[in-house]
Amino acid sequence: MPDLDEQSLITAAQQDLQLFDQFYLRYVGRIFAFAFRQTGNRELAQDITASTFEKALAHLDGYRTQGSSPAAWLYKIALNEVRKNYWKQHLLRPLHERDASPMDVEGTVQASEQNQLLWAALSKLSNSDRQLLMLRFFDQLSSAEVADVLGCSLPNVYLRLHRALGRLRKQIDRQKVEGVVYVSE
Repeated sequence: MPDLDEQSLITAAQQDLQLFDQFYLRYVGRIFAFAFRQTGNRELAQDITASTFEKALAHLDGYRTQGSSPAAWLYKIALNEVRKNYWKQHLLRPLHERDASPMDVEGTVQASEQNQLLWAALSKLSNSDRQLLMLRFFDQLSSAEVADVLGCSLPNVYLRLHRALGRLRKQIDRQKVEGVVYVSE
């Protein structure tokens, strides 16, 4: 089968469930990386990834575009799974550079002082700010997809991104002044 765009691939999978494996292979690494960054726990990230695709497959017939991309639909399912596990087990923890997923090759190859500062600053942000920034910049979802995942309007995403980036900038500046540099445990 030729390389289909994500919308064509999910439409084809709705007609023939055997094609869902191509959709799975396209997104499994990204969903795992997202779950791992959120939890810092490989086993839990694997469980969340499996649950995400299990639910996606179970609800494949009910998926309709309506302005939402298949990626946003999957991330919404994954975020709900992360939240469900958080409330059950309180396993979400602050983000550290060492938690960067193996899928984030560029981020893990360069362990510079600037990256350490960024990771340390991100770990000081609220869960809400961190999730927003991760979805938009690490998972590279569009602002519209982020709005769909988080269940808010596009203008609200822009406003929240602006404010979260401002808080991140302040955290970075504060750490520079204090001379705080993240050190791996």
